[in-house]
Amino acid sequence: MISPCQTIIPFFVTASDDSSIKIWDTRRLEKDIAFRSRLTYSMGTSRALCTTMVRGTSQIVVGGSDGTLHLFSVDCARGVGSVVERYSGIVDVKRNDIKEGSILSVVNCSSDSFSPTVLFSTEHCGIHKWDTRTNSESWSFTSSPEEGYISALVVGQCGNWFISGSSRGVLTLWDNRFLLPVNTWHYSTVSPIEKLCLLIPPPSSISSSGRPLVFVAAGCNEVSLWNAENGSCHQVFRTASTENEAVMPKAPSRPLNKPSTKYVRRSGNYKYRIDELNDPPVRHPGIRSLLPLPGGDLLTGGTDLKIRYWDQARPEQSFCIAGPLAKEVRSAKGDILEKAIGNNECYDIRSSFGVQVVQEMYKQTTAVSGLTPKTQLAVAAADSAGCHRDAILALASFNLSSQRLISASRDGVVKVWK
Repeated sequence: MISPCQTIIPFFVTASDDSSIKIWDTRRLEKDIAFRSRLTYSMGTSRALCTTMVRGTSQIVVGGSDGTLHLFSVDCARGVGSVVERYSGIVDVKRNDIKEGSILSVVNCSSDSFSPTVLFSTEHCGIHKWDTRTNSESWSFTSSPEEGYISALVVGQCGNWFISGSSRGVLTLWDNRFLLPVNTWHYSTVSPIEKLCLLIPPPSSISSSGRPLVFVAAGCNEVSLWNAENGSCHQVFRTASTENEAVMPKAPSRPLNKPSTKYVRRSGNYKYRIDELNDPPVRHPGIRSLLPLPGGDLLTGGTDLKIRYWDQARPEQSFCIAGPLAKEVRSAKGDILEKAIGNNECYDIRSSFGVQVVQEMYKQTTAVSGLTPKTQLAVAAADSAGCHRDAILALASFNLSSQRLISASRDGVVKVWK
């Protein structure tokens, strides 16, 4: 997990399974060859599952696997012109045991530094709004166990609404002023919502500037754009990855823009998913991280070790930024073990049930089999650009002398791209 600071203090935060929260000075990226973190905060025996920064402050909020919400601030010594000279330490540490299982998602909910609040969700189907200034809870809600626990959250830029996604594919639009659900719909397939992020429209776009348009990462190797007002799907991006071996585009099996509103009375076994105790649902490979860009475009990272740029207005101009690009994989003796795909993707655009489906394809005219996971790792290890060797779980960006992209993978590697 990565969270860049939105104040004049130039740092970003990483949180990981080894219980450590690290503070990184972005100014040293262009100066130090051996780049190291400036501060480290330990969560003890608890794993860090999510993190965010309170807008307009240097306060960091981290959710732990033991159900504890950690709040602390980064203390800095300033020099001439309020320039940060060194990081003094971690101060104002607060710990709150929510007692609702693991804290799964936390996002900044405040539009300014005068009302510092965060939203977070818990393993026991809870959603909480927390005031970090008073260190107290402002509001809480418990979703139905039938809908699953809340696995992802995103807050609108105006701060008046937010959207939640659950482990069973249920998405809900909330009114943040009155703290009431406005609209609920189901994803096109029964699968957990991995990530949510807003569509950032162009400054000249009046029609979409105030609408709750959100990118949803769910299902197998796809991310889709939804209008939360009516639960309609506008666009789907699908990757040609190892697992689905997508050479020809696949149309949705049923309409994506038809929300399920009919209530059906079901037995208690269905409500609590007793069958999942014997046969847990499979977590599909696919998109694990999202980063929206101004103008409506999107960056994604996933289990196929690739970072992709999706052009929302002109999908045919989408491309792969980083990932395994080798043409072939050889053994230690020099024998070709398997043909790799290489950087030869193209994008087929079709319409299915009124939804634009953008399918990544391979340029070869003949059928090409996807890379096996073992071959994929071998290609990644030989990649000259130094791509990730495990699933990409987080993406973020910051401005230095120019725009920088930060990516983090499941094996604990953090990379900064120009």
